Amino acid sequence: MKATVVIPTYNERENITEVIKKVLYHCRKKKIDVNILVVDDNSPDNTAEIVRNLGKEDKRISVIVRKEKGLSGAIVKGLDSAKTEIVVNMDADLSHPTEKVPELIRNCEEYDLVIGSRYIRGGEIKGWPLKRILISKTATLMAKILLGVKENDPMSGFFAIKQSKFREIKDKMKPKGYKTLLEIIVRGKFKTKEIPITFIDRQKGKSKLSGNVIKHYLIMLKELMFD
Repeated sequence: MKATVVIPTYNERENITEVIKKVLYHCRKKKIDVNILVVDDNSPDNTAEIVRNLGKEDKRISVIVRKEKGLSGAIVKGLDSAKTEIVVNMDADLSHPTEKVPELIRNCEEYDLVIGSRYIRGGEIKGWPLKRILISKTATLMAKILLGVKENDPMSGFFAIKQSKFREIKDKMKPKGYKTLLEIIVRGKFKTKEIPITFIDRQKGKSKLSGNVIKHYLIMLKELMFD
């Protein structure tokens, strides 16, 4: 079995080596062959150079450097650039459990889209204040009511998708903000499964979230409702 793990980055030099090594370790344990594709938004902290050096030692590791900035655009670039049918997207900050990558991949053999969910039985969030959890759950509820989304965690940044299915909707994508999975769900008709994960808030580096996240999310909801 072969898959690609896409890791979008911006100023993640403190985390990127550890997350790559952990993904490779857990996939090797489960006998899954993976490539690591880092999509870096021209980080000034030399994240891309760190990945290039890792790639000199392990040909499974590569990096694409974009001049543009934006998480959704980086995710779309990675999903489209992967050389395997199964593609995983995950954050670089160790908030997503690397040990769950093999489970996402194996389930994606049967399903079109597999989501690492914080909001199903067995899933949880560690390190978030109550306010942030309430905002996240409110955003999920709005997606369910306004867009008819059935998934419990459509805001997750941790998912696996068949590339052939992604390319069916790629030209419809309008990547912006942080909610790429929600747009994928709404624009596609996929056989979907959710698996429980424990999300742990980043321990190193700075969050890329800003005060405009809620504003951008509301704009995205409106666009998806009327597209």
